[in-house]
Order: sequence, then C-alpha cells, then structure tokens
Amino acid sequence: MQSGVRVGHSPGSWVRLPAAAPAGALLLAVVLLCGVGVFAASGVSRTVQSDAQARVRSNRDAAARALVHQANDFKTTVVTTATNTPVIDSLRTPTASPAIARSVQDQLSTLARSKGSPSVFMTDLQGRLVALYPAQPELVGRNFAFRDWFKGVSGTGRPYVSQAYRTLAKGHPLVVSVATPVFDGSRRVGYLAVLWQLDSVRAVSQGARADDGVTITVTDQQGQPLTG
Repeated sequence: MQSGVRVGHSPGSWVRLPAAAPAGALLLAVVLLCGVGVFAASGVSRTVQSDAQARVRSNRDAAARALVHQANDFKTTVVTTATNTPVIDSLRTPTASPAIARSVQDQLSTLARSKGSPSVFMTDLQGRLVALYPAQPELVGRNFAFRDWFKGVSGTGRPYVSQAYRTLAKGHPLVVSVATPVFDGSRRVGYLAVLWQLDSVRAVSQGARADDGVTITVTDQQGQPLTG
C-alpha cells in the first residue's frame, strides 16, 4: 500500500489546474477592490450630503438671525421716532400748522434715510393717510385700514411687522411695514409706519450654495416670499 496524496486528472476540476491559484486570487482581488470602491463612493456621497446639509443649516440660521435682528432694529427706530413732538402734534390736531408739517416731513425723511426705506408714513386712528415721505399728495387722505399692518398695529396696540405686499409708494416694491402706535400721553392718536425691503436678508438667503442645488427662501407669517 502506498501512502500519499492522489492527484487526479478530472477535466472539470479547475482548482487542480496549474493556473487556477493565480486566477482565483486575481478574481478575489477584483471583487474586494469593487467592494472597497462601492464603500468609498458611498462614504464620499454621505460626506458631501452631510456637508451640504450643514451649509444649509448654517445659511438658514444666519437668515433667521438677520431677520430677527433687523426686525428688532426697525421696531426700535420707528418707536423712537413716534415719540418725537412734531409727530405727536401733527396727529393731535386735525390741521397741523405749516411749521409742524415741515417738521414732520423732516422726521419722516430722517427715518426713511436711516433705514434705507422707500417710504415712511403716518395715518390717523381710522387708517387715513396724514403724511408721507417721499411726498405723494395724491395718496394723502386715502384709507389704508384694509392693510395687514394697520389691522395688526391697531389690534395689538404694539409695534407690528406686517405680511408682505406691493406698496403704492413709487416703484411699488415688495415690502413689509413696520408700524407702531403714536401716543399723546396715554391716548393713542395715530400710527407711524416704515417700509422695509429686506435686501440684507435676501443677500443672506442667497448665500446658499448653488452647486448644492439648494435655495433658502424667507417668508412672512402668511408664507409670502420675501427674498424672491
């Protein structure tokens, strides 16, 4: 009896051919490389997606902070202007003197320039326009009680940021109004409003990376886009 390993010559057994081991190793290597490639591609895709989402969150948060900061700044400025004597005097009496009217125009002009606003205006308690800068005489006396800003400020008795609308001011820009009551002591005598075009918020929202295929849109409380 002889001991040892018997080597057959069956033609269907490829593992016993001389070239089988290198070929098998090569095939295994290709499979492994393909697996590594798929894994790597998946990892890169997840990284790119994660980075894009992080940029979206960053831009979104920056737009929100800018919106809140500027809204508060507009409110503070319009409330301060509403306490000025010429503004109060012009709403206290039905027909203000020419000197008061000129002083009011100066106040409105200063407010408009300080905020880059297309228009600043005052109404009486019924919503009728009393004074406007820049001057548009054809609008004086018109009633704007239908506007959201009037309903908001008259209903709450506090500073109010309106929904977006197309103003009748020259150029008809898309704006929101930041309005506040005007008080003579404890008595409400009218309202003061400044138009806000939100340009800086638009610039922030457009900071979303176009190559990420992302757009950030800032809307008012009614869902009206403020950045388009």
